[in-house]
Amino acid sequence: MSDVGVYAGLYDQIDSLARLLDDVLIALKSGDSRPHDVARHQLSDLLIQMSCDAGVDLSKKRLSIVLCEGKVSDRTAWAQMGRALQESSVDSTLTARLEALADVVENRRTRTLASMRGRLR
Repeated sequence: MSDVGVYAGLYDQIDSLARLLDDVLIALKSGDSRPHDVARHQLSDLLIQMSCDAGVDLSKKRLSIVLCEGKVSDRTAWAQMGRALQESSVDSTLTARLEALADVVENRRTRTLASMRGRLR
């Protein structure tokens, strides 16, 4: 697979996570979010899976590695956020942590797109 193909696949994963985070954050801030909501459930599962070392498919593992860049503390925080999303009430601390994660994801999405463009030239 070419470098562009690798970056394109990674970009798709990062973009999907960014959109999922946006959907959940909008619902949380509007007060319309419930633990059984599809997007909230998907984000919870994804964050918990990305925090694990074993039993995770390679695409989620790659996403985890790219986003945390080796910091174990990030992966621990993801697990905590994933479990908190399963609770019926969500506090402003979780929302702030999800917003911080959304910033990291957006930064990485921008860097990945730049890498793809650089490979195309």
